This record gives sequence, structure tokens and C-alpha cells, in this order.
Amino acid sequence: MDNNISRVNIIQINLQHAKASSTLLAADLARLHTPLALIQEPYVHNGKVLGLEQASNSDLIYDSNHNRPRVCIAIDKTLVFHVLPQFTNQDLVAVKVKFSHLAVDFYGVVVSLYLPFEHNDPVSDSLKLLIDYCSDHNLPLFIGCDANAHNTVWGSTNTNSRGIKLLEFIVANNLLLLNNGDDPTFVTTQRSEVIDLSIVSQRAARYVSNWCVSPEESLSDHRRIHFEISNPTIVLEEFRNPRKVDYLSFNIELCKSLDQLDSFTKDLQPSTPHLDNLASNLQSSLHSALAASCPLSKPKSNKLSKSWWSKELSKLKTECRTALRRAKRLPVDHSQCVERWCFYREKRREYKKAINDAKAVSWQNFCTDTNSLSATAKLHKLLCKDGTNKLTWLKNPNGEKSQSPAETLSILLDEHFAHSTNLSSCNDILSPTMSSTCENAVLSNADLSLIDSLVTHEKIYVSLNSFSPFKSPGMDEIFPVVIQKSLYLIIDILQYLYYHCLRLAHIPEPWRHIKVIFIPKAGKRSYHDAKSFRPISLSSYFLKGLERLIDWHIRSDCLVKQPINCSQHAYLTSKSTDTALNNLVTKVEKARLKNLHVLCCFIDIQGAFDHTSPLVVRRALQRHGVSTPITQWIYNMLKCRFIHSQLSDQSSIRKVNSGCPQGGVISPILWNLVVNELLEILISTGIWAQGYADDIVVCTIGREIQTASELMQNALSKIENWCHRVGLTVNPNKAELLLFTNKRKYSFSPIKLFQTCVPLCSNVKYLGVHIDNKLSWRFHVESKINKCSGLLLQCKRVVGSKWGVHPKYLIWIYNAIIKPIFLHGVIVWWKFAQSENNQKYISRLNRLASLTLSNCFFTTSTAALERLLDITPLHILMQSTAASTCYRLMVNNLWESKHVQGHNEIYQFLTSFIPQVLMPSDSIPRCLSFGMTNVKFVIPDREQWLEQRVDTNYDVNIFTDGSRNDLGVGAGVFISSKNDFPFKKDVEDFQCLGNTVTVFQAEITAISNALLLVDHLEGFNVAFYVDSQSVILTLKSNIHTSKTALSCRIQLASFSHRNNVTVIWVPGHSGIFGNEQADLLANTGSAHDFYGPEPALPISTSIIKQGIKEWINDSKELYWRNIKYANHTKTFIKELNINFDAPLICFERSMIRNILAVITGHGPFKVHLQKLKLAEETDCPKCGQDSDTSLHYITTCHYYREARKRTFGLTVLKGATKPSCINVSDLVRFIRVSGRFDQGC
Repeated sequence: MDNNISRVNIIQINLQHAKASSTLLAADLARLHTPLALIQEPYVHNGKVLGLEQASNSDLIYDSNHNRPRVCIAIDKTLVFHVLPQFTNQDLVAVKVKFSHLAVDFYGVVVSLYLPFEHNDPVSDSLKLLIDYCSDHNLPLFIGCDANAHNTVWGSTNTNSRGIKLLEFIVANNLLLLNNGDDPTFVTTQRSEVIDLSIVSQRAARYVSNWCVSPEESLSDHRRIHFEISNPTIVLEEFRNPRKVDYLSFNIELCKSLDQLDSFTKDLQPSTPHLDNLASNLQSSLHSALAASCPLSKPKSNKLSKSWWSKELSKLKTECRTALRRAKRLPVDHSQCVERWCFYREKRREYKKAINDAKAVSWQNFCTDTNSLSATAKLHKLLCKDGTNKLTWLKNPNGEKSQSPAETLSILLDEHFAHSTNLSSCNDILSPTMSSTCENAVLSNADLSLIDSLVTHEKIYVSLNSFSPFKSPGMDEIFPVVIQKSLYLIIDILQYLYYHCLRLAHIPEPWRHIKVIFIPKAGKRSYHDAKSFRPISLSSYFLKGLERLIDWHIRSDCLVKQPINCSQHAYLTSKSTDTALNNLVTKVEKARLKNLHVLCCFIDIQGAFDHTSPLVVRRALQRHGVSTPITQWIYNMLKCRFIHSQLSDQSSIRKVNSGCPQGGVISPILWNLVVNELLEILISTGIWAQGYADDIVVCTIGREIQTASELMQNALSKIENWCHRVGLTVNPNKAELLLFTNKRKYSFSPIKLFQTCVPLCSNVKYLGVHIDNKLSWRFHVESKINKCSGLLLQCKRVVGSKWGVHPKYLIWIYNAIIKPIFLHGVIVWWKFAQSENNQKYISRLNRLASLTLSNCFFTTSTAALERLLDITPLHILMQSTAASTCYRLMVNNLWESKHVQGHNEIYQFLTSFIPQVLMPSDSIPRCLSFGMTNVKFVIPDREQWLEQRVDTNYDVNIFTDGSRNDLGVGAGVFISSKNDFPFKKDVEDFQCLGNTVTVFQAEITAISNALLLVDHLEGFNVAFYVDSQSVILTLKSNIHTSKTALSCRIQLASFSHRNNVTVIWVPGHSGIFGNEQADLLANTGSAHDFYGPEPALPISTSIIKQGIKEWINDSKELYWRNIKYANHTKTFIKELNINFDAPLICFERSMIRNILAVITGHGPFKVHLQKLKLAEETDCPKCGQDSDTSLHYITTCHYYREARKRTFGLTVLKGATKPSCINVSDLVRFIRVSGRFDQGC
């Protein structure tokens, strides 16, 4: 974006801490397109300036370190600006802004200033220093000020001592007043005065015009001041939106450009400059094709849409302004003066109320109209959004504040790229010195064969299509979707480039330029430390594609032969924070059972990714058997790259020769290889340690605490030595010790890391879980409940008693976003909820969610709400989630089944309730499979089949199907051939698979069986017809987690090397002869007797998930039966035999409230209201014949006989006339027909 600004409209206003005036100002900033507002006395709550949220395109600048800031500046995000923190305090905010006047750029300083009336001297030291700063730097100065000083020079009715001192200061510093005339800036019924001043330096005065006091109503006793910095031209840089590209035209244009690149790929021994030119020309060709096929777009200005503004508000605004003018016309002693001022105040109150009501209705409508999951997700993001501008200034190494964007950017780059070389411009970038031995080196045949196997067409396709289409591009500004749409045209060029880049260990010059952005780390209290930001490297997707190929090679080949230590848990298939937490807690629990003392040290390797030396990475690669060309390519890639970074209008280019770029595809595995050496060193000496990225935990165990301490000090010494050797450091201030012991009193010797004593803590946060020294988990659960409760309270903003987001979307927020936060790491702390007291404690989270969803009576029991809203009690959900995690670890051989105490008791529970978990599993760690280039997958429309437009002219047609019924599971195959060749007659085959196989597995097995039947064929055109699209997509995918599917894919790939194979989707049960025959054979197989031990196939994960789901339902039912309260709800459901034919969550919120009131009895019924001391009598107000309860209302009340007749066909629902059951949908209809809740009684 071109941020040159040649005209700025400025508003100056004192808001008197009023919310209404703040709201009106925010709306007018958007309506008038005013990019700068100098505000005094804003509305503040809990130390934050509020009320200006409607100005969504503005940043609010104020002193966030003060609980009661009295000034702030609202500045448009399109302006280039930088806060001057050295002058900013409670009463002064200064911002340096870039302007463009005609063709000349200039910087100016804008200031919002408040001069407290309680100070005798109106001028502060900060203001004096700021004026000197502007003078020394030749910066124009613009000040908006509430002076609280009177002087007739600027139009006041009198002059006081503060006014005299302020005028003297203005004159002494060569400042100028913009105020002209005597229009008051402060108006009340008692007096009118000029106390708000606009002050500028002489250098700034020439830019200012059109100063005036606005007659517009501000809803504050202060009037608005407007002035301009002239010549308005805001130029927004145009860009090409990849979502709007005409890719048909794009590929036609690209073909024309690529014709000129054919000569480049004919050189079989290219030099590195040749590769640079080819990469550059390919990039240029893509840009040219984009220019011809994608129109330029302008960024949206993100102007506020004032959906709440109306003609009625405009009318009230005019009336309010008219009343003010009429009141001001009369002198104070006039007989009608008081009456007119009273009338004005009444109009202003009416105007304020109308604005608040309109905003409330607008917000309610917005929330109510949220009718999709995507909109709900956006709404949740909006509610949790933190609008704080986190990157303003930073502390330099001396602890001083940065004074400019250039200095801030320099601090960031120095911290995260310490060994980089600063370059003044792109012209200073010379061709980097790569290893000269690579270009002339002769690689072995094994190395060349390896490179050949890495850069096949299939792998390149899969690699580049693995990226999300619209992820942020690198410096080349080429989105992944652009490459993916043109891949079939450029695949040969990319294969040529990738092959020779690996052969020469070369990275083409355009790919070495990387865009770096700094994003704030979540959860930091302060963002004035460079370490609070994470540098994300955005490189070219051409480079990322090659990195992906290398990453696959290292993981699937090198690490299979020479695996990394099993104590690593980050960036590895099937491992996660769950496996790391499980291993650590298991270690502690086993030691405590033996009455041993366990000492754990949690450390963080500082700048692990940013500061790792390429030499260290190369040695790590060599230790794990990575081939020479791959190792050298990675070394050269890390050794010389150029990072481009920008902050505000300041940019920087640096040459980086160390570190693994965060955001790079290959960086995670490189760090794993580096840190693996440290873990090997510790473990080889008998010290237990494990790593998760740069988080290392070390455990020492001893019969005496002193023994564990000595072992820990020895371990930390080894860590220090390793860090010194590889050039890394550990932040000793972040290291923490945790001692697990049964002793109440003990002595503990200090343990040092890098000459700093490591503190002994009572609990430590590790991988998002608070681990306390007693493994009680109380502190962790409290912190999680508090966090999730805060998120639920945010959701309260989008619901009211009769409006708001539909409950089904609120429950989605709760289930998909809030619950996973609470359940993180539950595998180690699930036992916390086994006691009844703890179950009650955690149930308050479900209760808060239920109340938010339903707005029911607050007396309604939590158990009844959970039962009726179908919300699983948290203690049941915790245990089931832990069981699922346990099974996932079991199938990946990451669970220690011998230890069955502590949190590992979940294994005993799982195996006793679902014995299938002990059977062989179909699940495998995520793996890649290639070799299907000869197989064509086709999924036609159903209409094409019905209209017989699907090509079935193949030598051999094979129909397969799987079937499941009450008798079992079967697979069927039907084969027919063209002209009775190669099969003279149709082939039919079926197989019984027992009762433990899924239909998906049966479908896969049918295809495998068919492949065995036709395995002898060669040179035929063979078509497989499958009626399961999920099976086809699974076989087409290169990523597999199922043994059965992977085995079938390997069979299919082998068969396709000898025949032309097409896999076609066929609609099931549509009268297609071959499919009907296969279905009949599958049913025959399912009804056939199964011979042999079960399972016939490895157990599918879906079988285990279904078993856990059944346990959840059984546990919920048992829990409901055993609770000793909610008796009315139980009685009501049992007596009327309520059938929940529709989930309550599907109804509107108001109806859910009514249903809950009826079923639980906690509603507007006299018996319940008397318990709450809200009613004196309990007789039914309608019939007077019985107590007013919900059961009476539904079953026997004479007043509602007709409503019952219309709904249930019966006038009384009791005794012999009671229906067999009542559906919830009928109950809803009765509530509506009866109209009782509409009457509010």
C-alpha cells in the first residue's frame, strides 16, 4: 500500500469520560472518513479506553500502563505512524505521522494533551521536552489540548493565572494558536467558555486550514474542533487477488511464455547462473500470465457500516442541535433561558437514548442473523479479539525505549537474527558464495539415483498440492493456488530445477529472498520485549515444495534406518503433547510408588530455531545418514538467505547465515536432529530426559533428595557443555525445578544453571498443563475452568432473553472451541474428577454453558440441564477423552501397559469395557505412498450414470461391494469381460468377514479380492466400479492411516504397472447390473458362516470410537438414575413417558427456556414461585382447582382442555386417558397453542 497522505481531517474533542459521546465520535470518524482524532478525557474502564470500538479502522494510542489515561489518539490504520513513548504519559500522547504535501513527503508530530486544572503550572516537563525534540528534528508539531486555562487572547471571557502562564509559554516557544473568534468550546447551562486549544509550531502552521468549532452535537459539554492538513489524496496500492484469476486465460498466457523457456531445460549440465536465470524467468512468466488474466483490485477501505443509524436519529440530531442554538441565543438573565436549556437537555437525553437503543437493536439483529458455523466461528473470533496494538516500542539491550520504527525493527532483527549482515538496499545483494566444490563435484550413481527418486512428477505434484491454496506468499508474491493451477504446464521445468539444484547443492537466487513478519506470542503480559514476538519466514513456494520432498525423504528413509531418540515428541508422526505429558507423569508416578524422590527441571533453549549454526545442522544430518547432496543443499540453504522485513514505513534487508527459518517446511525436523544429540548424551549417562521442540525436561530420581539434586546438577552441567559446543544458550531465568516427595520437611541444596540458581516451584506449567508437586491437579483445573468461563462470558454478549445467536451455534462454540481447551492433556489428570466433590466443582462449567444456551431459571439443577440439553457431564467426558487418547497411544506402541496405577488406570478401564482394543488394530502411523501414476480415478455425476453417459468400454469390468447386516459383514466381486476375453464367463466371488469389520473395510477387501482374481492379467484395460466415494478418495490419496487401505493401494499400484487401470464411482442401488450383482454377492457373504478366529481384519478405529460412545451413553444414563435430586424432572419424564424425538437445542432459545421450565418445574408456576418467596398462594390462577405445577398445567388444568385437544387429541392426560408417550415436538406445540408463556404467567 502506498501510504503517502496529502490531506488529513482532524477532530479534537474532550469526551468527559462519557460512553455516549465516545460512541457518537466513533461513528462520525467513519462517516466523515476522519483519520485522526485528538481526544481528551475518553471513556475508560479497567484501564482501557472504550466506547470507540465502532471506529474499526483506527488504532487507539494511549498510555496503557496507567489505570486512568486522560488522553488518547484515534489514528487510521492506513496512515504510517510511530508512537513516541518517551513523551507519552497519562496526560500526553505523541505520535509521529508521515504526510505527503503535494509531491513532498514530510513527517509531523500530532499530540493529544490534557493540562490538569489542579496544577498551578499548566505546562508539564514532558511537553517542554517534546517541543525541544520537534525543534531539534525539524518536525512540524500539531497539538490538540484541553488547557483548563482562561485568556481573552483565545476567546475566553476572562484571564486567570494559568492562562497567563500558558500564553507566555506559547510565545516563548514560537508556537501559534489556531483558535480564532470567540466560539465557545465548552458550553453548559451556567456558562460558555473557550478552554480547548489547537496549538501548532510555525513549521506546521502552513499546512493547516479550515479550523473551526463545530456546531454539531457531541453529547459532551465540550464542542468538537475541526481542522485540516491540506490536499487529500490517499493512494491505495492495487493488487491481484488470486481468488479472482481467470485460470483458463492464465494458462493460455502462461503457455506462450513457457515456449521461450524450453531451451533452458535442454542443458543437461547447467551451471548455477543458468538455474538462477531459469527460476527468475519462470517467476516472471507466472507474473506476466497473472497480469493478463487477473484484474487489479484495490484494498477495501474497511469503512464502518453504521447499520444502526436511521432517519429518525438524523431527525433527533437536528432537533437537538436546533434546541442548543435556540438556548445559546438568549442571555442568561432572559426569562425563557432556563426553559430553553431544559428543553435542550431533554432533547439531548432523548437523542442519547435513541442512539443506545438503535445500537442495541442492531447488535441483537446481527447476532440473531448468525446462521452458519463459519459465521459463528467469525463471531467467536470477534468476541475474543484483542485490539491492542502490541508492536509499538521495544526495549533495547540497555533497557531504553526505541525512539523510531527503524530502531524497533533493528531491535527485532538483532534479537532473532543475531549473526545477520545489514544491507542498505537490494543493490547491495551480491550473488552469494556457495560451496565451489559442489558445482564441479562428481556425485556417485547412488546419489544421482536418490535425486532421481526424490523429484518424480508424482512427488512434485503431491508436494506442491499439500499447501493451502491461499496461504501467504513469499517475496515473489506467488500464491500456492497459482502454482497448483499451472502445475501440469510447469512440472517439467520444476523437475529440471529441483534435480539440478540438488545435484549442485544450489538454491536459485530468487528463492533465497524471504519475507519475515513478526507475530506476537500468545499470552504475554508485555509486548515491549523483542522475545515476545516470533519471526515467521515466508519463502517462495517453489522452495517450500523442494523442502517438502527433502523432509519426506529424511523422515521416511533416513530416520527409519537411524531413528531419532524416542524421547522426542514434537513434529513427529503419532506423537504430541499427550505423549510427552504421559511419559513424564508415568515416570513420576512409578517412582513415587517406590517411595523415591523425583526432581524435574524444565528448561527452554533460547532462540533454538533462530540461532542454530548451519555447521551444527550439517553434523546432525551426517550423524543420521542423510546423503551428501541433500546435506550440502540444506547447509547452503541455511548459510545464505536474504530476509526482508518492514515495520511502518521502515524496511530492512539482511543477509542471514545461521538459524532454521521459523515457517520453513524442513526446519522442525532439522531442530529435532540437532537436539537429539543432547538427549542422547543425557540418556546415555542414565539421566531421564525428553524434549518437545525447544522445551526440555530432565528428571533425576534418588532415595534421598540430595542424591537427586546431585544428579540434576550433573545433568545441567552436561546441558551447559552441549550448549557451549553448539553455540546455543538456555535462559536460566525461565528454568524451573519441581520436586516430588512425600516428605513435609527437607533441606534442598541450590542448583545452578549458567551460574544462576534455578528456583524450586510448587507447580510448573509444561506444555499447557500445570503440574503440581503432589499431582493433585487442583491448580490446573481451576485455571482451565477460569479460562473457559471467561470465554463463555464472552458468549453472553451475543445472547439476550429474546434475541441472539441460535443455541445450536452456541453449543458448537462450546463443543468445538471451549471444551478442547478444558480437556487439553486430560490423559494425565482425568482422575481428578473421580471424586464426587470434584465432579460438582467442574460441573459449574457445564452449568454456565447451559444457562447461556437456555436462559432458564437459575434454580434449575445442573444434572437436569445436562440431561435435557444432551450435554455430557464433564467427568464422563474427561474419562472418555482420556480413553480415546490411551487407545491412540496404544496403537502407536506409545503406551506402557505394565504400569496400571495413577493416570494409567485408564488402560485397565479401557481394556475391561472394550476388549477389542487388545486385538490387532487397523490404524497405523500416518505414512506416504506413491506409485499410482498409472491409475485413473473418475467420479462421474449420478445423472451421467442414469443417462448412460459413462464410458464402460473396457476389456475387463470389475464391480465390488461390501455389506453389513445383523448376520455379519461380507465382500462381493462381480467380473465381466469384453467379448468373453480374457474370461469366458462372468466371475462371481464373495467372502464372509465376521462381525468385527466395518463396511469401509469390506469395500476395500472386495477390491483386494478382485485384484487377486485378475492378478495374472497383463496389457488389458481394466475398470473397477466402486459405489463408495470415500474408498475411492482413500485409494487416490497419498497419505494413509489404515493398514487395509494401504495394502490394497499397494496391490492396485502393482497391478497398474502391467495394465491400464481406471477406478470409477458407481451409484449404489440404482439398477446398474454389475453393481447389483456385487451387492447381492456381498449380502450372500454377510449371511454366510464365518470360519476361523475373529477378527478377520485388524480392528478399525471406528469400532473403538463406537464402543466409547456407547460407554458414554450408558454412563450418562447411570449417572442420571443415581443422582439424588432433580426429582421433578425424573417424575415428569417417567409419568408422561417423554420421547425426545427432537433435540432441545434445535429450538429457539425462548422455547428452550419454556420447555425446561415445564419439564423441570423451575418456571413461572405458583408452587415454584412460592419456594422462591415470589408468590403467596399455590393455587392455579386459571382453574383454581389444584396446585399450580407444570404437571398440572400439562395434564389436568381445565383452562387448557382445548389446547390439549388440539395438540394430543385428549382433554386430560391422566390415568386411562394418558397417551403411551409424549413427543417433545408435541410438547412444544402445546406450549405454543396454550399461550401461557406468551402471557408471562
